Amino acid sequence: MDGIILKNLVEQLAREITGKVVRSVSFYGKSLVFSTEKGDLAFHLGGQDPWIQFAPSAGYKEKQSSYPFFSYIKKNMGKGRIKEFILPGQDRVISLTLLSLQALGMTEMTLVVEMITGKVNAFVLSGGQVEQMWKPDKTGRALEPGDAYLLPRQAPGAREPDVKHPVSYLIPGHLREEMRRQGIPPEEEGVFAERLLENPRFYIIKKGERHLLTMLPYSGTLVVEEFADVIEAVNA
Repeated sequence: MDGIILKNLVEQLAREITGKVVRSVSFYGKSLVFSTEKGDLAFHLGGQDPWIQFAPSAGYKEKQSSYPFFSYIKKNMGKGRIKEFILPGQDRVISLTLLSLQALGMTEMTLVVEMITGKVNAFVLSGGQVEQMWKPDKTGRALEPGDAYLLPRQAPGAREPDVKHPVSYLIPGHLREEMRRQGIPPEEEGVFAERLLENPRFYIIKKGERHLLTMLPYSGTLVVEEFADVIEAVNA
């Protein structure tokens, strides 16, 4: 799932689930599912390519989990109300903040999922501080429990993105290739991205043996299915 589709998905899901009650948390292998009054929000953390889904029911049978990260979430974020669901910065990072009533009163916990290909990770934060993590942080941040959380681009020595437009950083490589094929200059990439977001369409395409989800079919691919709704496209 590329950045521009993720932005569209998070914005639509935020409208669906913000303010809604989380009734339970379940685990399926390396997947984490928040069951809300509107449907199930699933984060798939296994493999190199993470992804998320939102559907009336995840349709899986819960398995016992030995991961401390999942156990911590079940204890501290198993019930509550969703305060916020956003992309907090210029990275493929999702932030889910939950308000819940604990023994000591109302608490606010945030799940941060870094959906970066090959660098999948997730953190539970309280007051901006790392409380628990999915796996050791091997980035330049070297985050550990007790540290203040930093986005990937805030790591020491990380380069600032060359952002010419508020959404230009979201454009994946294959869309930049299509821009070049269409003769669209790099300085217009922000306008190009905004145009896609104004009237979004989503396509499952086949390129060789691979199936990809994109907002624009491009040269050398076959369109398998087209969608007007990003949630339907992601769930297909």
